[in-house]
Amino acid sequence: MIQEPQRRARSIVLKVLAITAVSLHLATNGEAVALETTERHLAAPTPPMMAAAPPAPSTVGQKIEAQLAVAASPLTAAALRKLCRVRNATLTAALADLVAAGRVRKDPTGYTISR
Repeated sequence: MIQEPQRRARSIVLKVLAITAVSLHLATNGEAVALETTERHLAAPTPPMMAAAPPAPSTVGQKIEAQLAVAASPLTAAALRKLCRVRNATLTAALADLVAAGRVRKDPTGYTISR
């Protein structure tokens, strides 16, 4: 992140944040002035702070199954639509496919994951 340069008399102070391992110098070409890199040091990779989270579900069917898997009780289509953030037509088609494949069950109180 580069902050707005501060002008002091005939010099400019440029604060650069969050860039490491790059050496810069002020180069001139006639009256033109520019910052150029002089050295580049490869920073050592930092170890991850915590374990990577599992990938988020990518298809509507996967989103539905993920929501049903953690639900304590059957979920209605309206609740699933809000949780999965999808259009009603998309949800209805995906639910029909999941029910036909036997992955989801529909009963009078809503939808549950088939176990």
